Amino acid sequence: MNTNKKQEVVMNIVEGKGETIEELMKKPANQRSREMLKPIGKWGSKAMKMLEASNNSHYLMLCLQGKSNEYLAQINKDCSEMELTLREKMLPKTTGDWLTDYQNLEKMSARIEEIIIKEIIEPKILEE
Repeated sequence: MNTNKKQEVVMNIVEGKGETIEELMKKPANQRSREMLKPIGKWGSKAMKMLEASNNSHYLMLCLQGKSNEYLAQINKDCSEMELTLREKMLPKTTGDWLTDYQNLEKMSARIEEIIIKEIIEPKILEE
């Protein structure tokens, strides 16, 4: 697909005339970019859902250019690195009580997810 055709497709979508992401995803796999079918990891999947919900035209443009997997994989890599760093810094001390330790780990994991979404995923999605 040449650049003019891509721009035309995106403009149609922005104006509400083109296919939605859902319609594109219903097409047979051989008609979609193979790039869209590769695994992108936990954080890339979260970013994709947020991107689809907040900035549909940008996500579609990435798909049409074949850059969506690369973009989401980079987000996943950045988030995974930050997750490891935060886990090392925030690891709670064990209390000896299994239930309390488990609850503390769950709270830590939830807090790490909040931080990653606010610090990495949301800014990357909103910058576009």
